[in-house]
Amino acid sequence: MRGHSLLYLFFFLLACTSCSVKEDRSECPCILSLYTSDAAGKTVGVEVWNTGGVCVARGETDATLLELKVPRGHLKVTAWSGLADCRLLGGVVSIPRGGQMDELCAWRSEADCSGEQASLILFLHKQWATVNLKLENYPFPQALPDLKIRGAVNGYDLASGLPVEGGFLFSPPFSGEGDIVFRLPRQHGGELLLEVGPKVLAIGDMIVRSGYDWEEPDLDDIYIWVDYLKSTVKIGISDWNEVAYEENF
Repeated sequence: MRGHSLLYLFFFLLACTSCSVKEDRSECPCILSLYTSDAAGKTVGVEVWNTGGVCVARGETDATLLELKVPRGHLKVTAWSGLADCRLLGGVVSIPRGGQMDELCAWRSEADCSGEQASLILFLHKQWATVNLKLENYPFPQALPDLKIRGAVNGYDLASGLPVEGGFLFSPPFSGEGDIVFRLPRQHGGELLLEVGPKVLAIGDMIVRSGYDWEEPDLDDIYIWVDYLKSTVKIGISDWNEVAYEENF
């Protein structure tokens, strides 16, 4: 009997130190349930921030549900998947020097966590544009041009959903005779430059003039033809079959 009495006393003291229905529960945490059914089996990372810009909880999941204990109040939630070579620090995804954008999908929202429970559904959006570049009528394979992509964005802010300014330089490899594929981060505008040997092409301005929208929730892919014989650049959006813009150089 003495053993049972001590056990009952232990559970009584434990209950006294935790939240109960008889006391003020405002200091108890909120259970935030995050549903990630659209992540296509990828690992999803999550960070929860208070209004003062402090991260108060984080976690990751490869399932369809993630539950986090968070302080009560109005909070901001960011989520992402697809990080590989890029770095995440302070809610900012940064592209390493000389690298390209990861296949980053991201989402952000605000959450009312003033009660005991709250829930959100995550809808991750595509934050990179795959550029398919074709060099036509270039003297392959006798000469391979020195190819560089320069820009003024080197990252993405998860909390604001905005590009992060910084120097971007990437030298994409050739994936075939005259075919090049690389990934760009979301841009502010038309700052991108394509260097093909001695030629510098303002492809950022051309992409904008083609009607491409860098503010779309999910970024489209981009198709670029550079014809050396005709000295033309053509821009297509999401397909090789339709030219949205053409310019001579």
